[in-house]
This record gives sequence, structure tokens and C-alpha cells, in this order.
Amino acid sequence: MASDASVAESFYGLRRAPLASGAKLLSSRQRWLSLLALTALPYARAKAERAYEALGGGGGEAARLGLLDAPTPSSTRSATRLQRWFLTAYPLAHAAGECASILGG
Repeated sequence: MASDASVAESFYGLRRAPLASGAKLLSSRQRWLSLLALTALPYARAKAERAYEALGGGGGEAARLGLLDAPTPSSTRSATRLQRWFLTAYPLAHAAGECASILGG
């Protein structure tokens, strides 16, 4: 990473600036965090969104068919509880992430 920028940033002539005032290049840690922000976070966000939709979040087919309300054996109660928790927590986490991206620039 000679220019310390992603491909899209390089295309537009942008460059990532290091946090340290006197440094010219990003540190190794800053490069890894940049790579994480550009690859792993969007991947995890897409996987969470697909899981939310698959579980019937947002009025999907599972919610319309009432699959989440069906009686379950005791071995799957914890999984169902986790799914319900995820269906409740995901919209809040998604909104917080959107606000952070807007406010953080």
C-alpha cells in the first residue's frame, strides 16, 4: 500500500492521513484497521442483514407465515430466543451504525 489509500480513494486522488501529526505514512496498525473497515465490516453487515431478512425481520415471509410463533422442542428454545433477540437488536444496531457513518463522515 504505497499510497495508503484504497483503490477507490486512489482513483479520486484521495489519501488516508495518519493520526500522528508528524507522520507521513500510516502505521502498520492503522493499515490493518483500514483494511478491516474496508473489507470485514461491510461483509459482516451484509451477512447480518441477510440473516435478519431470513428470520423474517421487516415483515418477511417467515413473519407472515407465523413460523417464529410455532411451538418448538426444548432443544431449540434457546435458538429461538436468540433469534428473537437478534430480530429485536439488529434494527437498533443498524440504525446506530448508520448514524455513526453519517456523523463520523
